[in-house]
Amino acid sequence: MMSRGRMILTSLPGRIEMDPTSKYCCYTWETLSKCLNELVDEGLVKEDDIDSFNLPLYTPHEEEVRKIIDVEGSFTIGKLETLQMNHSDPRDGSYFGSDENAIGKKFAKLRRALTEPLLASHFGDHIIDNLFSKFAKHMSKKSLLEDIKVSPVMISLIKK
Repeated sequence: MMSRGRMILTSLPGRIEMDPTSKYCCYTWETLSKCLNELVDEGLVKEDDIDSFNLPLYTPHEEEVRKIIDVEGSFTIGKLETLQMNHSDPRDGSYFGSDENAIGKKFAKLRRALTEPLLASHFGDHIIDNLFSKFAKHMSKKSLLEDIKVSPVMISLIKK
């Protein structure tokens, strides 16, 4: 990249709180894990396969992103913005809306799009439909979604 060239990164998954174990960044992944464990209980997945599976994911806070860019040193930040969206509150114009079943199905489609290749290669294609059907049902429980917020990060970087 040329000096003073620009790069834009959009929709990096981020978190609202500094605590990397907060419910805002972990809840949907914990729910997916719960669904995988249900498949173990049903005999469709081996427990050893669960134990050997790793999903390399980290959702940084805005300040962590700033620090990493600064320490790495190749870029300056032109602009960095985060959005805060509540998945289940239709007043904020979120993608997910307010219908509980629709919320669960949309969450399932989103997570499936992000993880299906990794899950299928590790556990096999035969579990995918069942897994995400379970996931949609769990995510449809409105009481569980009331406070789930996401904070995507958008960054404009300038090459030094």
